[in-house]
Amino acid sequence: MRTFQRQSILIRAAMQVVGIGLVVGFGFVFVTTYLTERYHRQGVSQRIHELMMTVERTVQIACFTKDQGLALEVVNGLTTNSEVFGSSIIGGSEILAEHKKETVGERDREAVDGRVSKVIFSPFDAAQIVGELIIDPDPEIVSMRVKESSAFVALLLGLQLLAVVSAVAVVVLLWIVRPIKRMSDKLHVMDAHSIERLAVPSGLENTEIGRLATDINLLGDRLRTSLDEEHHLHIQREIGERKYHAIFENADSGIFVIDQHLALESCNQALFRQLGLPSGTVPGEKLDLLSLHWRETGALARLVGQCIEQNRPVSDDFEYVISNAEVRWFSVTLTPVSDKLIQGQLSDISRHKQKELLAQQEAITDAITGLLNRTGFLQKVDEEISAYVDDEQSGFALLIVNFDGFRRVNESLGLASGDQILLIAGQRLRSCVKGSDFISRLGNDSFGIMVRSVSDERATANVAMRISLALKEFFEVGGNTPLKLGVSNCLKIIFTN
Repeated sequence: MRTFQRQSILIRAAMQVVGIGLVVGFGFVFVTTYLTERYHRQGVSQRIHELMMTVERTVQIACFTKDQGLALEVVNGLTTNSEVFGSSIIGGSEILAEHKKETVGERDREAVDGRVSKVIFSPFDAAQIVGELIIDPDPEIVSMRVKESSAFVALLLGLQLLAVVSAVAVVVLLWIVRPIKRMSDKLHVMDAHSIERLAVPSGLENTEIGRLATDINLLGDRLRTSLDEEHHLHIQREIGERKYHAIFENADSGIFVIDQHLALESCNQALFRQLGLPSGTVPGEKLDLLSLHWRETGALARLVGQCIEQNRPVSDDFEYVISNAEVRWFSVTLTPVSDKLIQGQLSDISRHKQKELLAQQEAITDAITGLLNRTGFLQKVDEEISAYVDDEQSGFALLIVNFDGFRRVNESLGLASGDQILLIAGQRLRSCVKGSDFISRLGNDSFGIMVRSVSDERATANVAMRISLALKEFFEVGGNTPLKLGVSNCLKIIFTN
């Protein structure tokens, strides 16, 4: 019942009208009572003054002659008036006569409200005061008449309030509640996808309720249009997501999304294949890219920081260890997609890197002996000198070795035999030095040796002696007679601490 009262416009409107009517009614009753009481008191006072005027001549004679009997007859006559409670006549300094209604009971003369008095002058001298006439109105009569008038006014106001509330309730029910209820009931069963429309109440087309029904119909039309568009967009989005998902999962490159701490948010299966991880395996709660086997994790972390700080795509190449026997190179491209997320792409460039490294190695390697060529040897020398200057390396020595008569071998036995002699010479040189030393073919018959970690000249002389003895041994080339070549110009350059 209380829920119905809270939800019913009619009940709520009627209660509000009744409440306002009661407040206004009580206000009117109060004001009416006050004005009625004031009106009655003024009327009583006016009638008492008129009553005094009718007996004024007699009172003048009684006061002038001090006739108590005449004065008593006058006050008795005045008291018979229904509106008079009591009266008295004073002549000079004494009370000539006084009378009160005994039915009301004894009351203090001084306590009577509305007392009216009139000064009595001499009948022969209008300037001579001979007495005073006092009349006290009956308060019970006044109160009774005030209550009767107030009750009548309250009854009229109550009937008027009832009529107004009833009329308002009927108007609200017929012209507001019932049309709104019909629209509400229709809306409850109306399907958002249907083409149904609310009927505008008859006679209310140009009112707020009519405009409300029209606006609801327009809103329904826009809602249906929006739902159709949303449905179409939803279908397109599903198609796009399927396409993206297919591309995402079937891509050859590893695609992933990481946060600013390099924790993996999502990735495709190609990432697991490329990194040599079991499919779908995530170490811990999230895959941390830095926890994997990168050769330079610090460089990868710096690349992420650069992507976040500069808010632009960045890329670099990193070496990754799949196992002890397999190393791969990956090109990592990072693109910021939000304040805290980064999208990345991992491409395997191992073949490209291998070709690049092979090309670099070939550029510094002698094709015949497999030793360093002049360019490679000079690079190693520069690196060793820089390390020596920076006190990062101990002393080292450089040896230059030349064959005597090597040109005659090429001319007599051919270039193939000469190349075979150079190959054998390179093998002999390797046997004379440590694995950390560097050997190169500087020219046609010239070799350079870098002996590292040299402490004194004696160690270098021993290495030079071994090299000289090894190269002076016979060279057996093909089926030819063993050859013996001389070694000359063994130049030694020594850097020691």
